[in-house]
Amino acid sequence: MSVLLSKVISKFLLRAVALTPAFCVLIFSPRFVRAAEAPTLRVGAAASELEADDSMIIAGGMKAKVVVYPIAEGTRSDRRLTNWAVVARISDGATPPPNKEDWSRPGRFEELMPHVQRFRIPYVNAQALIEATPEFWEYPMCDRDPLPRWSHGRVTLLGDAAHPMYPVGSNGASQAILDARCLADRLRSAEHPVHALWEYEQERLPVTAQIVRMNRKGGPEGVIDAVEERAPDGFKNIDDVLSYEERKAIVRGYASTAGYAREQVNRAA
Repeated sequence: MSVLLSKVISKFLLRAVALTPAFCVLIFSPRFVRAAEAPTLRVGAAASELEADDSMIIAGGMKAKVVVYPIAEGTRSDRRLTNWAVVARISDGATPPPNKEDWSRPGRFEELMPHVQRFRIPYVNAQALIEATPEFWEYPMCDRDPLPRWSHGRVTLLGDAAHPMYPVGSNGASQAILDARCLADRLRSAEHPVHALWEYEQERLPVTAQIVRMNRKGGPEGVIDAVEERAPDGFKNIDDVLSYEERKAIVRGYASTAGYAREQVNRAA
């Protein structure tokens, strides 16, 4: 029996995957190669300041977003080597993507900055951070329509080889782990490997197909989209725009579908 597994970051797989006809999305990122240094993020809390060395910022929704997070110590104690990514939706699928799907196309500041200038993020100067990055890359965010089947005889697919999806909600890696857990359980309990592959496919293919389609609309960050839609000019109190219960329902609903809500993980353990 063979299992075809592809890593989430496999550029060979991404070259082979077609852009979904739904829309075209570009990612600009230094990809950990030469990220920039940024001051330690400090978040005010009452009369004191809390150092947020390991804080992650996601600003924006499905149309455009900026993601910033530290990855290592900096050259000084008050600085952190910081990775960033800018995701921008540039078409609705009516036109072909502007460039070939490629992980090695150098990014250009003049193409990136119009997407960045719309953001005003407290405590982080995203434009200065990006300008301090020596080089970065541009590549399309790709997925593929769900397959009708994964298994052929004693061969099956797993992870991105089975269901390449937009990297929303950390599901590229998470779904591969859930695939592996399910496949191992079925191989252990089935009388024949081929029957195990059939059971594995019956359980995992419908779920991952739904996640592929969901990720085209957004994941847990749907909270940001909902708030932006209701209060495009900003707000003073988020609860006046979207209640805590509404926010929790969006996040937990996605986690439940993806299969890693707390009660699901604890039940499977």
